[in-house]
Amino acid sequence: MIGRLIGVFGGKTPEGGAIVDVHGVGYAVALPLSTLETLQTSTPLTLHIYTAVRDDAIDLFGFLDLEELSFFKKLLSVSGIGPKTALSIMNIADVRALKDAIARGESTYLTKVF
Repeated sequence: MIGRLIGVFGGKTPEGGAIVDVHGVGYAVALPLSTLETLQTSTPLTLHIYTAVRDDAIDLFGFLDLEELSFFKKLLSVSGIGPKTALSIMNIADVRALKDAIARGESTYLTKVF
């Protein structure tokens, strides 16, 4: 499994992810929008990676820090939430705001995804 990528931002994928160039190999990685929007071509990156393996694909999900990756994994532990839905939830707000909303029982944050 891929656990971390260190490289440079090589542009966006047609699906809205990022290409991370690691010594000439371009990895397609899904990123939170808050991260993707700040990147410019050739920006150095260190990403913590969650590798999702399915029968028909291997998908990479990247995060700038371990707190984001940990929260992503906690979302995956919820029945019915897969990696793409978890990333969509994380696109609503930053991790701290989402944790606070969940702790207060504010379901309106999460209903924006569905």
